[in-house]
Amino acid sequence: ISQIPEHPSRLFILPHFTATGTPHFDTNSKGAILGLTLSTTKHDIFRAILEGVTYEMKLNVELLESAGVQIDRLYAIGGGAKSGTWMQIKADIMNKPIAVLEVTESACLGAAILAGTAISEYESAKTTATELSKIKKFFEPDKENSAIYIERFSLYRQIYPALADLIHLI
Repeated sequence: ISQIPEHPSRLFILPHFTATGTPHFDTNSKGAILGLTLSTTKHDIFRAILEGVTYEMKLNVELLESAGVQIDRLYAIGGGAKSGTWMQIKADIMNKPIAVLEVTESACLGAAILAGTAISEYESAKTTATELSKIKKFFEPDKENSAIYIERFSLYRQIYPALADLIHLI
């Protein structure tokens, strides 16, 4: 990941490597790479994969916002939250701050808190979760990259609808 290009990719990857979830729910979709040239490197492709996955997340964030949910920042959990590079890409694409917690394996932490509450080790699951869920780092959007991603996202949102019928034939 340290060798990927610093700036937004000119590639687009539709990361439908398994059945898609929201917003498409398409069990027959397939992945696609658009924009390959003879000068494309594996590092370009790797960055485009991170971007494609994040574009899919942005589709969902936009759906929530269009339904009236105000989202001022996002919290990153799981293994991907350990990558500062990917968190910066997410902040830039989402154009929102990304908060990474001290404990990125939040599902495991939540299970431990619930178990501890069940055996009376903790008095309150909510209080304990609040005490143990500390923010380690914020990733603020880079204005220049975010402006590029706004433009690229408008293209990205057209890829699945344009390819869906063809992808289903593959």
